[in-house]
Amino acid sequence: GGYKGMANTNRTLAELRAAIIEDMKLNPGLITDTERNRFINRALLDLSDMQLFEKEVTLGYTDGVITLPDDFMSVVYVLGSNGAYLKAMPLNTPPATGNTPVGYIQKPATIELWPKPSGEGTVKMSYIYRLPQLTSDEERPDLPNGYDDLLIDFAVALCHRKNGNMGIYREYMGTYNLTKESLRMELTRKLNTRIIQMQNSESIPAPYTPFGHLLS
Repeated sequence: GGYKGMANTNRTLAELRAAIIEDMKLNPGLITDTERNRFINRALLDLSDMQLFEKEVTLGYTDGVITLPDDFMSVVYVLGSNGAYLKAMPLNTPPATGNTPVGYIQKPATIELWPKPSGEGTVKMSYIYRLPQLTSDEERPDLPNGYDDLLIDFAVALCHRKNGNMGIYREYMGTYNLTKESLRMELTRKLNTRIIQMQNSESIPAPYTPFGHLLS
């Protein structure tokens, strides 16, 4: 694990549940561990919806077709084997074959290199991904260290809403949204740095939606 190569010091799923129980000891209500897990994972889905969690991976292709990872949300960039950024091409680009792709076409579950090379090969791709759900007690959330309080605040808010304590629910959601904004700023800054690197390279990909203004 670990976020961007650092050791992951966020709390485990079991520790997060314990923190929720501790936070609610004055007003516990009837909440099960299953519900606590579900609320923690709903927080991870909510954070994923910001579309700011990015990673770079090496993906294999066969005859120019790459299968997209399960956690894929959107492309940041694709690098060809020669290290050049590939250009995003429209879906209606006429098919072509060739040994050196200069672009890619994104389909619902695959990416096709253009022109299409034959045989096997690899590309580097950076993409926005959906945060993994936590299923076992030892797992830690894939967040920058120190942001696991977000999961606790969100889950505690939902517990209080279930118990009918709407005032406390709003209070915790307020805290959650403030911390989420500072995370949004931190992640946006990191992603903007990536986009500027692309801009400074020879071939500029088509604007990546949330940051199109940086490429115009």
